[in-house]
Amino acid sequence: MLHVLYLLFNEGYATSGGPDLARADLSGEAIRLARGLSAALPDDPEVTGLLALMLLTDARRPARTGADGELIPLAEQDRSRWDRRLIAEGVALITGALRRGPMGEYAAQAAIAAVHAQARRYADTNWSEILALYGVLERMTANPMVTLNRAVALAMVDGPAAGLAVLDGLEEHLGDHHRLHSVRAHLLELAGDTKAAVAEFRAAAERTANLRERNYLTTKRFAADRDWERFHTPKNLALSLAVELGELLEHFQWGTDEQILDLAATPEGGAAVAEELADVFIYLVRLADVLGIDLLEAAVAKVAANAERYPADEVRGSSAKRTR
Repeated sequence: MLHVLYLLFNEGYATSGGPDLARADLSGEAIRLARGLSAALPDDPEVTGLLALMLLTDARRPARTGADGELIPLAEQDRSRWDRRLIAEGVALITGALRRGPMGEYAAQAAIAAVHAQARRYADTNWSEILALYGVLERMTANPMVTLNRAVALAMVDGPAAGLAVLDGLEEHLGDHHRLHSVRAHLLELAGDTKAAVAEFRAAAERTANLRERNYLTTKRFAADRDWERFHTPKNLALSLAVELGELLEHFQWGTDEQILDLAATPEGGAAVAEELADVFIYLVRLADVLGIDLLEAAVAKVAANAERYPADEVRGSSAKRTR
């Protein structure tokens, strides 16, 4: 039962796919059910620990996304937006749970979340305590995802090289998971290995099914890449943006241009396409800003290139064919 509630909350807090980073309805329902279970079993430290974990994690939700729904990582979140009421409740719950009995896996995760929540600034985070707790949790569960998180904590305590060493061999357990590439990219960037970090950011972006996370990882990839030579002409700028847009469309299996236009011709399909394109456009604007690109200039160049490639008569004929 606890594991089902945990999975439900996680899917709500960070969706496994789709255009939104989170689904508050799912995480909210998980919290509601966990509260009911905690009321029925008030002396069970793991039930209390799970509820505390949910509250402490959900307290960060208001600061996890920007005005346009983009992902904001923990290190860059405005902690004044964290829900202090939920944090106080969660800290009280996990403190009581740890006093009542031995620490289980949910209580251990709640304790880690409490350390994060009590740091007023990212720089104030007690990474040594978090590292110790991840060590306990790893011995308790033998979960490779816990090892992945421990690698981050170790990097914050002993440097990125130490964290990267922990990642060696994790492919055997995690396969080609995007989070493994993402963590490795982050640690490589900290270590100053920009070229390798860029490759890992790209690999992570290609493997996640969540649009917001993919946008963030792609932006990180370009921000880390200091080799701007290939972006110095309007033609190359337009081409690069077009490639990124094409990858996004292909990633979500929209189909060919003509199939997309056919879909957009219906009221329901048109609304869906418009919504997705709005998200893609916001992403491209942010990407262009990171690259220092004049998006209008790039768009004009792309239109001019298309005009040369597709004569007006051909375009009109194609449009007429689609309207019939």
